[in-house]
This record gives sequence, C-alpha cells and structure tokens, in this order.
Amino acid sequence: MKLGFSLLAVGNAQPPTPNQIFEKAYVEVVDYVSENWGTFQAFVDSLDDSNFEPVWDFCHDKLELDDDVGLDHDSFIGCGKAFGVIFGDAHISFPFWETFFDVLWKKADWDQSGEVIWREWRYAEAVFAGVYSKVTFDRNDGNNDQVMDSKELNSFGGSDFADRKVEREAIYDIWKQSQLDGDEENGDMREMSLFWMNFWNLLVNEFE
Repeated sequence: MKLGFSLLAVGNAQPPTPNQIFEKAYVEVVDYVSENWGTFQAFVDSLDDSNFEPVWDFCHDKLELDDDVGLDHDSFIGCGKAFGVIFGDAHISFPFWETFFDVLWKKADWDQSGEVIWREWRYAEAVFAGVYSKVTFDRNDGNNDQVMDSKELNSFGGSDFADRKVEREAIYDIWKQSQLDGDEENGDMREMSLFWMNFWNLLVNEFE
C-alpha cells in the first residue's frame, strides 16, 4: 500500500527511529484490517461507546465544534495536533502527529463523504489503538507468541510509563478494565488496544 510518509527501508543498517516503527505498525495493522474486515468490525461494534466518547469529545472541544458534527479533513488533522499536545514526542516526534492523522484520514473517512462521522470515528480510533498495540508488542513480546505474559507486561509498564505522571495503580486499574477474559496476567492485541484507549481516556479527562 502507498502512504504519505516513507517506510522503513529493508536492510537499513541504522536502528529504526520511533517514527519508522510507528509507520511499520500502521501498515501492518491497516493490512490486517483490510484482510479481516468482518472480524475487526465485529470487535469494534461490540465495544461500548464509552470507550470512544472521551477522545471524540476532546477533539471537538479543542476545535470548538459541537459533539454531533463530523470531522472534515482539516478538523481531523487538528485533532491529531491536539493529541500531540498531550502525548508530546514520547512515541513519535511531535510534527509527525499531523502527518500521521493526514494518512489515517484516508482510512477514517470510510464512505469518502468528506467527513468522519461518529461511527467512522469508532473504527478510526480502533485502528489507531491497534497501531499502538502493535508497537507495544513489537517492543515487548520477546518470544513473538502474540501474547504478553506478566514479565513482558511489567517490562512494558516500566519502560513506557516511567516518565509519565500517572500513578502505577491507575495504570493497573486501566489494564484490569481492558481484560476480555478476566486474566490480568496475560494480554493479547485486542486487550492491549483497549488498554491504550482507556489510557487515552484517562489522559484527556485529566487534561481538561
């Protein structure tokens, strides 16, 4: 697939940058969604609106839009800039947020109507969470079994949240909320995606 940013070149002797890791994960997640749309759609449709409303409301508040208004291209990119203010460059460089949301727009506007409405936003945020989940697994799933065990989860918690002003107990509570099978000692890609959405919801609620 062709994207608006350059992908990590195969055989690059230099270690990949955070932006390149993010780009690679985006391509893999979008390819998965395209090839497994029914599975992806069923999963997203099974989730409660409360998983998606905080970030949707946050973007509309920052852009001074009514909550029931869809996001056109410029507004969608503006949402990306607002995200960057919260997340900074912890995972990708600050200027890349605008580029990423510009690329994500091409998938977010599913019906090509020129705006992302609420139902499309749910799918777009799920793709976004899937990208974060894929990056998390690429960095922490040491045995590549697509399940993060307690040791890998502890490593993830120590590395990704060491410099964030979020109580460890709050992180643990978010992880518990994200479980689909009740097993807090392990997590798959779906649960990690839910974790990131719940984490973003915590951030935007505290940011307001």
